[in-house]
This record gives sequence, structure tokens and C-alpha cells, in this order.
Amino acid sequence: MTEKPIANIRLISQKIVKTEFKSAKELVGWMGAIQAQDFNMAKWAIGLRLINSAEQNVLSAIDSGEIIRTHLLRPTWHFVSSDDIYWMIELTAPRIKAAQKSREKQLELTEKLFKKCNSIIEKTLGNGYHATRKELVSELKKAKIETDNNRASHILFNAELEGIICSGKMKESQTTYALLSERVSKIRSFNKNEALFKLAVKYFKSHCPASLQDFIWWSGLSVADAKHALEMIKNDFISEKINTKEYWFANSFSE
Repeated sequence: MTEKPIANIRLISQKIVKTEFKSAKELVGWMGAIQAQDFNMAKWAIGLRLINSAEQNVLSAIDSGEIIRTHLLRPTWHFVSSDDIYWMIELTAPRIKAAQKSREKQLELTEKLFKKCNSIIEKTLGNGYHATRKELVSELKKAKIETDNNRASHILFNAELEGIICSGKMKESQTTYALLSERVSKIRSFNKNEALFKLAVKYFKSHCPASLQDFIWWSGLSVADAKHALEMIKNDFISEKINTKEYWFANSFSE
């Protein structure tokens, strides 16, 4: 095989050419996660992969908590299935948080301050209240917490990585935050190997043909963890070298 068919096969894997999915939750679960930095474009990224979809179908999935928008993986905003939100955060948050330490030090954001902020956020969002970013920042300011110079973004980012907050219901066309524990019930946890296995299977099935380097970029995992994940799933996939680069395919493409 040459490099030319790669893009076409990826269009099939990512359900752009043809899809069997009818719900946003099923589709996002298949993809593992869908980048959602641009909220409106991300809705289209989901909708175009669904049968007979309309914008309201995607919005309903967001409002009901079937799909969650939060920071994980690389990290950036992503849509993720409610079934996957907890284990994905547990797997990827430690590495993301470690990478933020230097910037947090520059902004004088300490663990003590994060704890105080999280307490304010939890109190604000208690009893099922869904608040806009502006509302949460206002509550932080009332507590004399500085939110300028991107501090607010890091405070909310940290609360997401701690598994405290996630996306809430739309409020007059504005996105909101809500308590993750009130949006999604935590059924079970996975150990690191189980989570790595699940993430690798989701990625290589839905994005194939893909290389190890592709997986590292998409997942934000360390090279060692990504290699280990791929090693665990190899028996269920096939590989082919294309111009010296090894690409992995779901077994269905060999049938």
C-alpha cells in the first residue's frame, strides 16, 4: 500500500464517509474523544457523523450529560462520552497537571489556593445549579481571588482535571459548568493498564490507519505509556509499513 489510500481509509474509520450511529453518545464513544475547542464547529463534527442528525440532537446530548465537554488528553477541550469521562480524566490528568506546574507558579496559583477555589466552585454549583464562566469568576472575585492574567482559566482547568466540574446545560446559548458528580454517576474505576488498553483500542479502531506517533500526539500520553498501550492491543490489529512508517489497522480492514 502507498500513502495515498490512508486519508480515504481514515474517512471510513472516522464515520465521515458512512455511519451507522444515530446518537451523539454512541458516536463520541466510538471516537474516544472529539476535539471541541471551537464549540460550534465541534457540534458539526459530531452531527456530520450521525444518521439524520440535527443540531438539536447534539445539544440535547450535551444538556442531558450524555456527552461531556471538558479538558483532557493533549489537553484541549474535548467532547467525551459520559461512560468514559472518569477513567479518561484519571488516566490523563496527572501528566497534564505536571506540565502546568511552571505556569501555575508564575501565576502564584498554589495548591492551597486551588483548594479554596474548588470549595467556592462546588458551593456555587451545588444542588444542580449550572453556572456560566462569568458567574463562576464573579464568585471567585467576591472571595478576593484574582482572576486576571488567565488565572481564571487555570483555576477552572484545575477543577476539571480534579474531576470536580464539567460542562453543564446550555443557558441562553452560553456554555456552562456543572458538578461532574451530579452530571455523571461513577460506576467503576479502571487501573492504568486497563485504561491504556481501552484508550488505544478506541483510537486505533476509529482513526486507523494510524501510527504510534499519531497516537502519542492525539492522546498526550508519554512515549512509554503509548508504546505500552499499543503493545497490549497488537494481537487485535494488523500493521503495514508504508514508506518505512508502521501503520496499524483494525482487523476488519483485512477481511
